[in-house]
Amino acid sequence: MTRFILLTCLVGLIIWGLNQETIPVNSGTGWDGKHYSTLSKDLDRLWSERQIDSYQFYRLLPPACAHIVFKIFGLMPAEAHHVVNTFKIMNVLLVLIMAVLYFRLCTRLRLSKETEIIGFSALFFQFAVLKQAFYYPVLTDVFAYFFGFVLVYAYFMRVKWMQFAALAGGSFTYPLFFITGAVFFIEPWANNLRKLLPRITMPVVWGIMLLLSVLYAAYLINSESFIMPQYLMHINRTWMHVSFLLVLVTLYQLGKGLRAASLINTGFEYTHHPKTVLFGALTLGYFVLQWLCAKLFTIPETVFTTQTFLLNIFQQSFSNPLAFVVFHTMYVGPLVLLIAFKYKSILSTASVYGSAPVLFLFCYSVLALGTETRQFINAWPAFVCVALLWLNEYRVKPLFAWMWVIISLALSHFYLQINAAGIFETYQYGKFPEQYYFMHHGPFATDNSYLINLLQVIVAALGTGLLIKQLNAKEAASNE
Repeated sequence: MTRFILLTCLVGLIIWGLNQETIPVNSGTGWDGKHYSTLSKDLDRLWSERQIDSYQFYRLLPPACAHIVFKIFGLMPAEAHHVVNTFKIMNVLLVLIMAVLYFRLCTRLRLSKETEIIGFSALFFQFAVLKQAFYYPVLTDVFAYFFGFVLVYAYFMRVKWMQFAALAGGSFTYPLFFITGAVFFIEPWANNLRKLLPRITMPVVWGIMLLLSVLYAAYLINSESFIMPQYLMHINRTWMHVSFLLVLVTLYQLGKGLRAASLINTGFEYTHHPKTVLFGALTLGYFVLQWLCAKLFTIPETVFTTQTFLLNIFQQSFSNPLAFVVFHTMYVGPLVLLIAFKYKSILSTASVYGSAPVLFLFCYSVLALGTETRQFINAWPAFVCVALLWLNEYRVKPLFAWMWVIISLALSHFYLQINAAGIFETYQYGKFPEQYYFMHHGPFATDNSYLINLLQVIVAALGTGLLIKQLNAKEAASNE
């Protein structure tokens, strides 16, 4: 009955989203979506004439799927509304498939009803699914989210072929997907690394902190962005020193969490099973083949490079005090706060299932110092699943579970009317009405938007604090 209620609510909210507004830029395709729209309509010619750059190559699967749909239904050359509607339909199908797989995973992991409710709200009752997926549908985000979930689902279900398929599909959706997702295939070789982690974790973390400090000093001396001026992220210079100090403290705590998790003797067996070794070799071969194709059949991308990506994250991290926590909470929901408060315990729970999820979560925790959550949306399912495994060790009251749903829906802003008169006409993203949209994306949110979001997060933190208080009481009672 609970699953029926949750699924009915999700379907109702999806129908609501489909009938609401769409971004009024480039005929509904948006900024990045304009390029995906072009690929969707004219993929054959662009590929034959080698006009696809490396940035688009690693995001080719969603527009390729739309292109196939257009050919099947004879919609070539497709108009903009065909592209928008096709991406909306694909997004809906992927979300619903995820929901069905989620219930299967809950059964396999034997999650309690209350834990299942919290997990469902964390995965689906949030801005990324209920608003972004339909307001700005012509993106690769939902595909990356889907493949990220299937990757984790297959890992816990021990279905290697599905795990590899998710890795292969995700690698043509988000550039970072393959490099980070491949960690789930290194189990047979992770045991030695696990033994080394307690020794090297803190020195490596201190090294990262030193590197960031040098970059920060260079930033202060230059007083400008490290990257092209048009991509300068908003930074609150009044609080930037405090913000950067909090970044260093966060990194230190992340390192302590990784070290504590790697010291736990879980008894997890690392085996060189032929199937595991085979898929490890396939992963390496696939990476080499994809890299060669990118070199041979695409043109270089000179703006959105790896360096640009990392320096962007660095600048975003100290835009405002703990801005990464604020904007991630607003984008994917209050479970971010629970993970932040209980990071060490949750990472230790991940270690029960091997070194792969521990390394995956730690790497994305470091990357998540950036404030643009949609860049890491593929990793969110892994955080949710491991947090639920930890949460399932306690008996959460039904009241708290349903309260979590209400908080998640409130933060999702599915009800928010973004489009207003004159929006995006002059593209002043630092002012309203443009901020109705950009306030949900950390790099483009103003100080006022940060404060608005901060107040909402504080209210959500009070509800999260009540749950943590209950869990701490039960943990203390079980230790006595």
